[in-house]
Amino acid sequence: MNMTYRTGLFFQALLPILLYVLYWHSPSRLTLLLAFIGTSRVLYSALRIHKNKLWRKVHLQNDQRTRSNSHFAGYISHWVMIVVLLLGVILIHQSMLPLSYLQLITYTALLGFLIRMVVKDVLNTNV
Repeated sequence: MNMTYRTGLFFQALLPILLYVLYWHSPSRLTLLLAFIGTSRVLYSALRIHKNKLWRKVHLQNDQRTRSNSHFAGYISHWVMIVVLLLGVILIHQSMLPLSYLQLITYTALLGFLIRMVVKDVLNTNV
């Protein structure tokens, strides 16, 4: 979706805020680490936008290159999540992983979302 850089930054900031709220309700080191990584990513984006004076400009996100990069990033995160879930179920079933199934699903979803964002950003900035 094409939007101004300012609006995009606002939407990027929602995930770390959600992670900090989740950490406040049930403290976990992984949640805090993901929130810290998300915050650093938002700060990096804000500094880049401010440096290039792009606050009011429209970020064109829907060209063919960014669409194909988004699909590829989704494909990679999809398969990583499937492998992590399968390994996690096996490890939980063998009592080698001290997590519940709900925690495994939640952490895997957050990991998949983070992988998708990172892969998409790396592919879109390298070209």
